[in-house]
Amino acid sequence: MNDYFYQLTIQDDLLSALREESKKEGWQEKYNFPIRVLPPVFFKDSLLFKLILKFNGTPVIIKLEPMTWYNWHIDAVRQCSINMLIEGKDSQSFFGEKVNSDILALTELIYEPNIYYLLNTQKTHAVLNRHNIRYMLSIGFEYPNTYELILTECKKLVNTE
Repeated sequence: MNDYFYQLTIQDDLLSALREESKKEGWQEKYNFPIRVLPPVFFKDSLLFKLILKFNGTPVIIKLEPMTWYNWHIDAVRQCSINMLIEGKDSQSFFGEKVNSDILALTELIYEPNIYYLLNTQKTHAVLNRHNIRYMLSIGFEYPNTYELILTECKKLVNTE
């Protein structure tokens, strides 16, 4: 297990509804790209609803245009996020650890269809988007809700449902 991301075993039927939401108007600029804020009630039939309410999660759809690179960064406010790729399979997400002044050791997150991942956004990461618009569900959690705290809670929820 790495401390960059964790694949969650949350099962729900939100993907088609998220695809519909990603096609609607009403995008706003945040984090240097278009986002669409979703109300927590959108997740009422998912385990995610409990996490959003308990830890004040902020669910958004992030839109990334084709042939773009979202440079190496650590999120300024979010401690971690739960992400699911809605569309844009030809994108790549990386985490990087400095080996020396010239080399980063990479860990790639390969998004599987309809699977949620908890990401440690306090680790250096980047995205390469290729030929299609990339739509990503991203539920952000701010301090003091760390990756470790949300991971522990996710494991509890999955084991008790």
